[in-house]
Amino acid sequence: MAEPALRRVARGDAGGFTACLDQYGPLIWAIARRLSPIAHEAEDAVQDIFVDIWQSASQFDPRRGSEKVFVTMIARRRLIDRLRRHGRRPLFTSTDDLEIVGFAEPGTRGEICIEAERAAAAVAELRT
Repeated sequence: MAEPALRRVARGDAGGFTACLDQYGPLIWAIARRLSPIAHEAEDAVQDIFVDIWQSASQFDPRRGSEKVFVTMIARRRLIDRLRRHGRRPLFTSTDDLEIVGFAEPGTRGEICIEAERAAAAVAELRT
């Protein structure tokens, strides 16, 4: 069984971060677009979320939940914080609406790849 991507990220493994981007990029992008209907705001949010994931990866505990839940909760909190900072309310009143997102399966790429590459570049700059 392959090592979880978040454990690899916590160790500073660049391949782990790439795996995390590939695996959770579509999910995070879908959630960001749902809560930030303006594309450039969603792009900024996705970058912030992946920086937060990079910084928080060592806190992941598989006994408390799956990687997907951990990543989703970071994304949700970061997006709600952004909405509060800008004085906006979420477009929905329940997290049940996140099920509409369908938790995009890995392999569905499109514009998600571009955003994931931008996020990876931003994180790489943090290391220098």
